[in-house]
Amino acid sequence: MSALYVINFCPEKIQQHECLCTCSFFHIRSDRDSDGTKIIFRISIVLITLHNCD
Repeated sequence: MSALYVINFCPEKIQQHECLCTCSFFHIRSDRDSDGTKIIFRISIVLITLHNCD
């Protein structure tokens, strides 16, 4: 089981005509351990910062 969550937000204008957008990619994987009794979640977070984006 694997899921990809994408969150885009532009919190505020850094300068007069410039906007700072941060795109957060959350990649969540769930695996079972060796004996299959527990579920292990692995979360990877990638942050990408863009300028002058809409």
